[in-house]
Amino acid sequence: MRYEESTLQLYEGFNAFYRCFVAEPQRGVVVSVHGFCEHSGRYADFGRFLAENGFTFCMNDLRGHGRSAAAMTGGSSGTSSCSSGT
Repeated sequence: MRYEESTLQLYEGFNAFYRCFVAEPQRGVVVSVHGFCEHSGRYADFGRFLAENGFTFCMNDLRGHGRSAAAMTGGSSGTSSCSSGT
């Protein structure tokens, strides 16, 4: 298994963070989207499990979430744009 992380420059200069757990050899690829108030780091254990079983797993942090939120503000990496209260 190989781990990769980086950013992709999208429209308007927005840099989206992504991470992949690459299976070697590879039986297939799983691309996933996290839920509301989450980020890709919460799926790291699942990604490792899939890669260890032959499936490459890739996921990005949506705009305003996780390390994509930090890319927008220039600040430190956050976990999400959601507050813990209502």
